[in-house]
Amino acid sequence: MKINVTITLLLCVVESFQISAQTDSGAINKDEAIPILKLNGYIKELNIFTVPIAPIKFQYTQLVHNRINMKLAANKVSAALEIRNRFFWGDAPRGKSSFLKQLKNQHEWMDLSHAWLSKNNAVMHSNIERFWMEYREEKWSVKAGRQRINWGMNNSWNPNDIFNSYNMFDFDYEERAGVDGIRFQYQPKEFTGLELALRLGRKPNETTTAIKYNFNHQSYDWQMLAGIYNNNITAGIGWQGSIGEMGFKGETQAFKRKFHPGYLINSSIEMDYILKNGWYLFTAILYNGQGITKPLRDWSGLSFENNPENLMPTRWNLIGGCTKEIETLFTGRISIVYAPFANLMITIPSLTYGIATNVDVDFFAQSYLAQTEGKFKAISHSIFIRGKWSF
Repeated sequence: MKINVTITLLLCVVESFQISAQTDSGAINKDEAIPILKLNGYIKELNIFTVPIAPIKFQYTQLVHNRINMKLAANKVSAALEIRNRFFWGDAPRGKSSFLKQLKNQHEWMDLSHAWLSKNNAVMHSNIERFWMEYREEKWSVKAGRQRINWGMNNSWNPNDIFNSYNMFDFDYEERAGVDGIRFQYQPKEFTGLELALRLGRKPNETTTAIKYNFNHQSYDWQMLAGIYNNNITAGIGWQGSIGEMGFKGETQAFKRKFHPGYLINSSIEMDYILKNGWYLFTAILYNGQGITKPLRDWSGLSFENNPENLMPTRWNLIGGCTKEIETLFTGRISIVYAPFANLMITIPSLTYGIATNVDVDFFAQSYLAQTEGKFKAISHSIFIRGKWSF
């Protein structure tokens, strides 16, 4: 903890300094380019209010979230170090338990994370989120270290993202989790490429390795991938294009699991459209082969901490929503998720206002409604107010 906090303080002190490449002649030889160091980050304060619905009482928790990003780039070699610091406290033991469980799940095989827990429901956590080095030539590159390997094409659910799937309800984590691994990319043409990636797990059976081939055909971008995920054979396909002026994307991933008959299938199709008056509309459907298909008596134990094999706890899932810039620097958005057979609905409205160039205020809400004891009713309401300063 002391090491990461010290690094963070030092980076904050030097943040205002930018190292740029300069020469007396004003010209720089491409092969002798001077490295450039870039520093940026943010500080966010998130206030969480849980609306009382029996037996849950009113709860208030707070999260201060700081991120420092540092990147060193030269002609062919680049490296990055990104540190994430969070301080969580409040009167919600369930929130604390979920937070600690999330920290445990995010740790990779390299111990680059530290957490401190007090008796008054406070948690302090510091983690190295990115720590990689990359060598790049004209048509190929190789990157090693903690990084994000994103193979998804959709915006909502990404079955093809087998290395580091993300939770769409965790809106305060824009960068999303990374993995410890190695990635090789070869791109002989603009829309054609080959990618090979390896994620190193804590144990041999937690390792993921796969190869992906992407190409363009008839105005559509396609990708095909195959590999091993946690000792299970997996293969998938994805596409991205348009039907007229409407965006059309899709991803399907199959897993052949040991000691289980048949295949586990995850598949998602997504469409979006921009109206002339600025409204952005989107909808998507997700099929999760192992999700639940009927209402539960007790929804409190339902987990949304997904993984590549289980992107939602329910089998059939629909999402629809829209985004609109109400006026300059003021944007509204609403998303509604519905699982028809389980009869679960989640509404997520949000408002964003830019106070200044680097200062934003956000309002979010998440409401969970479900069928329980023969009635469709609210089971959870949460309100989030967040301030963010970027530097």
